[in-house]
Amino acid sequence: MFSIPRTAKAQFVHDCQQSFKSFQFPFHKPTYFVAKVSIYTEFSDFKLIIPFAGLSEDFNTFVHQHIRHLKTKNSRRFRHLQAILFIGILLSEIYNPCTAQNILQKKQGHLSTFSIETRAYYGFINNYHNELKLFNTHLPAFEVSLIKSASGRKSWESIYQNPKIGYSLFYTSFNNSAVLGSALAVYPHIDFPLFNTPKQKASFRIGLGLAYFNKKFHSIENYQNLAIGSSFNAFVHFMFDYQFHLNDRNRLSLGMSLIHFSNGSFTTPNYGLNLPMASVGYIHQFGKELQNNDLKPYPLFLFTENAPLRIDIQAGFGLKSLNTTLGEKFPVFTQSMTVFKTINKKSSLGVGIDFSWDKSHEELLLQREIGSTNLGLIKYALAANYELRLEKLSLKFGIGGYVYAKEQNEGAFFEKLALNYLVYRNVYASMELKAHAARAAYLAWGLGYQLPFKKVNR
Repeated sequence: MFSIPRTAKAQFVHDCQQSFKSFQFPFHKPTYFVAKVSIYTEFSDFKLIIPFAGLSEDFNTFVHQHIRHLKTKNSRRFRHLQAILFIGILLSEIYNPCTAQNILQKKQGHLSTFSIETRAYYGFINNYHNELKLFNTHLPAFEVSLIKSASGRKSWESIYQNPKIGYSLFYTSFNNSAVLGSALAVYPHIDFPLFNTPKQKASFRIGLGLAYFNKKFHSIENYQNLAIGSSFNAFVHFMFDYQFHLNDRNRLSLGMSLIHFSNGSFTTPNYGLNLPMASVGYIHQFGKELQNNDLKPYPLFLFTENAPLRIDIQAGFGLKSLNTTLGEKFPVFTQSMTVFKTINKKSSLGVGIDFSWDKSHEELLLQREIGSTNLGLIKYALAANYELRLEKLSLKFGIGGYVYAKEQNEGAFFEKLALNYLVYRNVYASMELKAHAARAAYLAWGLGYQLPFKKVNR
């Protein structure tokens, strides 16, 4: 980040104020205006956010023209600071600000961002392992949710067309199964809009939470339950949802879901459960639903783009169990380096290399009378990744194949699902689930660092 002497800054402000007085504005003063100028950095790039309401199109055109004028007329050293100060002076001189709260009250009236949803599911257990054929049954499930619509005040909300964020309580008795018992899950989720009209809408839900089972594997009392080895398990939910409006406050919903229960092999046996399910739901809105045009997205003036390329370096640690050594935990260490290419404001694609060291592989090799050193337990792999960004939070989906692995009992290919959160500048925390053919291998927790590469102006 560049630095500018204080005297140069003061001189520049004075020059802007003097030149500002001679500007001719080709528009009328709007009825009301909300201005908030803020500067923040992402990969050391300056950005300017100006939230507003009630401005005319000629004002927007005027601002964009003068931003381009400043960027071309002045030197690279000062152009970002000049554009920021120019807009700040412009807004502070010609408009009388009023609070955003008063404007929103005038625009919204009886509008509401909260709704409650009840949903009934019906589906079956996908028997992707021979050991799960015992659970060849159809089952119902029930869910209640509290959902809040995003207002579009944050840049990521505007990019995703104001998604809905909710918290749900999910319950199923597995058709009164004496082996599986029942499960109760609590999970947050986000619904991404696919299309939205006054009469109908569609969205895609991603949810991740915690589930409790009242029955788990026991070597004597419940030895047939090879799917669930612990009382607490991760709950993952993907759903395509279609809704049609009955009136301003009530909607009906039809959904198709894939639900997964697993503890990441922290305790075995842990084949996990996959539930393809169909559902029907009823949604009640507390007040008239807030539409996208009720709160217009804030314009986002980007003076420099995010780095189009970056390298993610990540390391993690986890624990896992084996079916053949019940109760014993084995450490797992992971490391990866991935090159990501930004493809749009929402997502990135990446390719990289993965390394994993799994102590449990030593036990598996010994069972086959094969010796190995600690270095021999390392697996080398190539992986492709897709990243979905939501401001500081990101979801990563990856698939890969092993280039070298002495222990090949798990197969030659793997899948990864990771949840990352940017905690400080380019440092992020990560929770990563690795699986082989939809069977969880381990759950790892770690830290990573993002190394961006900026565009070079020629």
